[in-house]
Amino acid sequence: MRYILSEYQRLGGSYTIMTRDGTAEKGEAVLSKTHAAISTLMQEQEKLIEMVETLE
Repeated sequence: MRYILSEYQRLGGSYTIMTRDGTAEKGEAVLSKTHAAISTLMQEQEKLIEMVETLE
């Protein structure tokens, strides 16, 4: 994801994404939110793995 963001910034592009509720957001903001959500999910997955290992 960082590669995508840095490549996007290198190219100097700008774009707008329509969200599900019909509002428009800058592409950078959408990529940033997506990256944060993925990071959170990965952290939660690690916690669950540790809990399962503890139960075994």
